[in-house]
Amino acid sequence: MLTGDKLETAKSIAHSSGICRVGSITFAIEEAIKERIEKYFKFFAARITYAEHTDIFSLFVTGEVLSVIFHEKKLKKQVCTYVVFYNSIIL
Repeated sequence: MLTGDKLETAKSIAHSSGICRVGSITFAIEEAIKERIEKYFKFFAARITYAEHTDIFSLFVTGEVLSVIFHEKKLKKQVCTYVVFYNSIIL
């Protein structure tokens, strides 16, 4: 889902519309700093690796974070590797 809204508004829209399901495990990245984004995705990757097959994941990112991801080749590849494990991605 792409909203163009602030992160908290996007979360509210995602929950009220049912895109982000009740009980889902949510991750949010707000800091548009390459090194922080890399650390977040390493943590997310570890969490997803050891998840139950019934776990539902949602990812929230700001536009600034998305910009950093797509301007860094290595980071873009890392993100694209794990993005398939999310049931919903809210931008």
